[in-house]
Amino acid sequence: QQYLKDCFALARRKAPCLIFFDDIDVFFETIAEYDEDAPYHHALVAQLLIELDALAHIPGVIVIAATNRPDRLTKDVLKPGRFDYALTLPMPDQAARKKVLQIHAQKLPLSADIDFDQIATSVQGMSSAEIANLCNRVGLMALRKSMGRPSDVGTMPVVTPELFTQALRGRKT
Repeated sequence: QQYLKDCFALARRKAPCLIFFDDIDVFFETIAEYDEDAPYHHALVAQLLIELDALAHIPGVIVIAATNRPDRLTKDVLKPGRFDYALTLPMPDQAARKKVLQIHAQKLPLSADIDFDQIATSVQGMSSAEIANLCNRVGLMALRKSMGRPSDVGTMPVVTPELFTQALRGRKT
């Protein structure tokens, strides 16, 4: 709570200034999920709302927040004057998923039979960040696989379509 007060006080002193909250939904997630901590978190959210309201009269301080869980935000924080504009980014379509895969897989040692169109179809419903994470996991899986057998030690790891399939099977939904 004090951290929020200090953050906003510093922003008011240093205006023009931008405050950015990444994953602002975390403030609100805890209220719903942990009743024993609710008084503390209610106070934290109340302080956030007080600070946002106070900024209405302070020129030069802009607050931006990001979330991938807008369903967790309360209507209080979305009240006009607190966050006046909401930009919703849709999940990537087939072409965008393919491009994200290609970007994040470009440094991986890919086998010749990688089909980005097929993989992009299999990752439907995943965000760009989740697709990037998938590529990282597949790269690590290839590295572990190349280190797993004594006969493979020193060989270059290779990312195969099967590794993507395994990584997708093991993904938490």
